Amino acid sequence: MIRIATVGEIGSGKSYVAKLLGFPVFNADTQINKIYKNNYKCFLLLKKKIPKFIKSYPIQKREILKAKYDNKKKIKKKKRLYWISLCILKIKLIKKEI
Repeated sequence: MIRIATVGEIGSGKSYVAKLLGFPVFNADTQINKIYKNNYKCFLLLKKKIPKFIKSYPIQKREILKAKYDNKKKIKKKKRLYWISLCILKIKLIKKEI
């Protein structure tokens, strides 16, 4: 199976174009939302990095959105944490396949 990765900023249309072309899409947003709801370690990490916004477990999407729009520094932190969370998920999926 050939796999193609499409990269770009949030909201740049990666999934949209892939769907137009008929390619299956791994939806990272859906997977990250699962992590926010089910991963207490992720909650603790986000709580430590952006305590002003993260109030309770499971993490609410509106808390992440408030942090995202607070200022550009926090957006960079959020992106970094988003990818850390996604890496945790990928490692778990790889371990299941082995």
